[in-house]
Amino acid sequence: MAKITKSRAMAARVDTPLEFPALESFFDAFFGLGKQALPKFAQALGHISARWQEKDGAMHEAESLEELKEAYERGVTYQLEFSGSRLPKPPENISFLYRSGLGDATLEIRTSSNTAINTLVSQFKQLFPLPIGGVFVSYDTRELRLAEFLKAVLEARLGPGVPVFVAKRDINPGTTQLGK
Repeated sequence: MAKITKSRAMAARVDTPLEFPALESFFDAFFGLGKQALPKFAQALGHISARWQEKDGAMHEAESLEELKEAYERGVTYQLEFSGSRLPKPPENISFLYRSGLGDATLEIRTSSNTAINTLVSQFKQLFPLPIGGVFVSYDTRELRLAEFLKAVLEARLGPGVPVFVAKRDINPGTTQLGK
């Protein structure tokens, strides 16, 4: 029987740039220890890549995570990313992008393992605890119950990192702040 593949995408941010060891730990959590040399295999077997972009747009492919670390610590990286796959059947994939100057990051995971998703999402939320944006539910007054149901579904699906609020009920008139 084929395994069902699950996907998860997230975006979040931090106020201050991360130290590289935190990013390295996140890399190791998905790809495993010993993969920092960024081994290249035939496409059928999987791959791991890391690269960075300078502020002027110049892109660089790293030969190892150590090379990416050196560029990051010299302060020449506008953004860094790593992506690749692990080899269970079906393959698991990750794509991670961090723009240190802006403090924002995105993560996309595709796997059949709830454990892998939960581990990476938990670690991502620890590294990037601040949500980007939120969900505002506007509704016709006759549809308040539907709006409340939609809020509950969205909160359950998006998790605690993404604020979801309903017009009139959760926000004070004339403000931009939640009314709780």
